[in-house]
Amino acid sequence: MLHLAKTWPQAGFGRSAAECLTHESAGILLQTLRDEEVQVIDRSTRPVLAICGSGNGGHALAVAASQHFDGEIDWLVGSEERAGLLRRRISANGLRSTGAISARADRLRTISADPAEVIPEADIVLIVVPAFAHAAILSRIEPHVGETATIGCLPTRGGFEFEASRLLPRPGTTGSRRLFGLQTLP
Repeated sequence: MLHLAKTWPQAGFGRSAAECLTHESAGILLQTLRDEEVQVIDRSTRPVLAICGSGNGGHALAVAASQHFDGEIDWLVGSEERAGLLRRRISANGLRSTGAISARADRLRTISADPAEVIPEADIVLIVVPAFAHAAILSRIEPHVGETATIGCLPTRGGFEFEASRLLPRPGTTGSRRLFGLQTLP
């Protein structure tokens, strides 16, 4: 499991996800992922980041990734109703964030509630949901995760790697999935 806790700022009690996921910390996370040489499924294309979760953390990450990730960004949300709402909002003016992150999510390629539309091309999958929902998300995306995908989770708790290993079977002989977790996100 790739541990990024040393580079990820500790979130303060009572602060929102947007306040904790700053431009600087998002840049550190995305640079660390690049430095770890994430295996890109198809080297002829740009890397693909899939964000799973549409709460505060997912929104903040979508905005930060739009500003810092040099690749395609896809977003898996919980319902088609939510996906439609976000698509309409983004087509109007982009998804705006104010506060610690003042920017727009204007580089989202796909927003969908269907993992088959979001996950298969992902080189990096970031699960941004509360700990009680990790298993549900892992089960939803399992049939679609590529053999070389890097799977991250924020926030995570001790044991995420065991849960992920159980719910995402080991890839075949050509695969080399990596797991990582980030400690806190209120």
